[in-house]
Amino acid sequence: MSECSVDGFPISGLARLTEKAAQRNVPLQALFELTGRCHMDCVHCYLDIKNPAKNELSTEEVVGVLDALQAEGTLFLTLTGGEIFLRKDIFEIMGEAKKRHFALRLFTSGTLLDRAKVARLAALKPSAVEISIYGMRSATHDSITRRKGSLRKSLRAALLLRAAGIPVAIKSPMLAGTDDAHFELIDAARRIGAGFQIDPSLITRHDGDTQPLQVRPDIDTVAKLFSDPRLNKGVTTLEEPRPDDEAPCAIGRRVVRIAANGDVFPCSSFPIAAGNLREASLASIWRESPVLNEIRRFTNADLQDECNGCGRRGYCGRCSAQALMEQGNFRGPSVEACNRAEARERALGVAPPANARRVADAVPLGRRKMDSLIPLASLTRKSGQASRQ
Repeated sequence: MSECSVDGFPISGLARLTEKAAQRNVPLQALFELTGRCHMDCVHCYLDIKNPAKNELSTEEVVGVLDALQAEGTLFLTLTGGEIFLRKDIFEIMGEAKKRHFALRLFTSGTLLDRAKVARLAALKPSAVEISIYGMRSATHDSITRRKGSLRKSLRAALLLRAAGIPVAIKSPMLAGTDDAHFELIDAARRIGAGFQIDPSLITRHDGDTQPLQVRPDIDTVAKLFSDPRLNKGVTTLEEPRPDDEAPCAIGRRVVRIAANGDVFPCSSFPIAAGNLREASLASIWRESPVLNEIRRFTNADLQDECNGCGRRGYCGRCSAQALMEQGNFRGPSVEACNRAEARERALGVAPPANARRVADAVPLGRRKMDSLIPLASLTRKSGQASRQ
């Protein structure tokens, strides 16, 4: 039996590759936000689409970024927005990406795709096109996108892409108030021959607005997701905490996010830019940024407050960026991670470990002043000194 693969790479080889990339600080995976513009208005979106950046990188600048990513060792490139097909040069950009042999993945609503565009995409052979769909009923999906008819257009795009032989994944975050819409997506994806991704996480907006968290699902809903045999793949035990000398995640090590204006971020969620590509090269930012260097010194041993010594640390899925945005402490806990850990325990019917801890502080909703999070001091405060917004 042949070994399973991701984007053409055998899984065992991919694991070794990602481990080496993290050890050597190679940005193996890049998320490139080509635009902040979008014609949808999703209730949970992490972008402020009503006020998109007006200084998007030009075609020439984007191509320069592709060259810089290639030089730094990036293999997996995701083009996202906003809605990438609002850029008139999107096919030129994708063509340049393929010339540089990136494994190319696209994030889109699919609502702007037609037969002609799908034919052009098929010629480019992307690794996958991921389409966001929030339920198989228009009343559910269209209420989330706040655009009537959007479900019909997204499903049509998925069918056209599959008919053209393009790998498709239907994806959705878990959202409160959608009943069993997420489980309907799994069956729909299988019927059309698509993959599926259901994400239990919601993040705050990049500009500090925590309003998307209003539709965060409760623990019981997440536990139901984790209990579904189509998703848990026979998982019967919970992971032990990783060693103290390991990094908590890939942030600033093997992943990078490039914003539409050229800002460089350590991961898809972190709110503090390490630099801007209109002011410095990617190589100098990636190697010399004080923000990145501080992040790279961070290990599990540096976790603070409730996270320090917590037995749930191996399966809570804690995100340092979200901890900073929610609670004001990059090294501390986040409500969502604690809730997710409890949901996993409920799904398996196991008791929490004796040394389990949790933070239960409500996350204040509303827009935050980003200048309170941007200083590097936000990353270096000691336990008990981090401000809570």
